[in-house]
Amino acid sequence: MERLGSMAENRIDILMVSTFSNDYVMVKQQELDYCVSLLIQLGFELRKPI
Repeated sequence: MERLGSMAENRIDILMVSTFSNDYVMVKQQELDYCVSLLIQLGFELRKPI
């Protein structure tokens, strides 16, 4: 969770739930594109639902 400090530095409200195989992220709709971009830069992967 250390890498999420960047979210706090950018004043982004984020709720993250992590399971064994998936991470779920909830952010405000108006911040969605920015958050996705930032999380990808931090090393997270965007996966489409099947």
